[in-house]
Amino acid sequence: MNDLDLILPVYNPSKNWAEVIVESINKIKELRPELKISVIVINDGSDKNVSDEQMQYLSKNIERFVYHNHRKNHGKGAAIRSGLEFCSSRVIIYTDADFPYAEEYIPMMYDKVINEKCNIVIAVRDDQYDRSATASRKFLSTLIQRMNKILLNLPHADSQAGLKAFDQMGAGLLAETRIDGFLFDLEMLVLAGNTSEINVGKFPVKLKDSVVLSKFKTSLLIKELLNYMKIVFRVWISK
Repeated sequence: MNDLDLILPVYNPSKNWAEVIVESINKIKELRPELKISVIVINDGSDKNVSDEQMQYLSKNIERFVYHNHRKNHGKGAAIRSGLEFCSSRVIIYTDADFPYAEEYIPMMYDKVINEKCNIVIAVRDDQYDRSATASRKFLSTLIQRMNKILLNLPHADSQAGLKAFDQMGAGLLAETRIDGFLFDLEMLVLAGNTSEINVGKFPVKLKDSVVLSKFKTSLLIKELLNYMKIVFRVWISK
């Protein structure tokens, strides 16, 4: 059995994304050579920058590598859930394929799950994110954090950092989510809040200085706000 399954969803990534993954995995292996890591790449219906040659490169340079392709784009939540189907390790972590957070966080979050018996560990971003974010991203992030406190009474205001770790019990809860877009992990935290057996830990993170955050399209903002209201509605009718 592997120690860690690492799920990396991709959708229309940068041209050198495969090289970035190999470089980041090598950094993690240098930090923790004893960890047996399986890398699971989910292509969520990309129509550019994903090729058979890149898959061969990844397979050649990563000892334990799994690839799964969605013919159509379904959303990050759907991609992560697809990745769970290939997971069997003690700990499961997902992050973005460009590794926007320092590679050292991966083994540190692994340790937190194991040593502190956390079912879920969520990354919590510092103020640097707001300074780096585009206006649309900052608006959505701030709005969701405030609504999380007011409408959902969540103890974890920052639900959207794209780096989270799970044991098998926590991953089972993640698999129960239904939202295909970016708010799937908020849905998961709401489910966790309704399950007394689930232990959620926090882990402070900051973006790499080199990260440039993309803009959200207006259509995506509207879609995610509708998804948010679906979550609120489910919470209210369950009371």
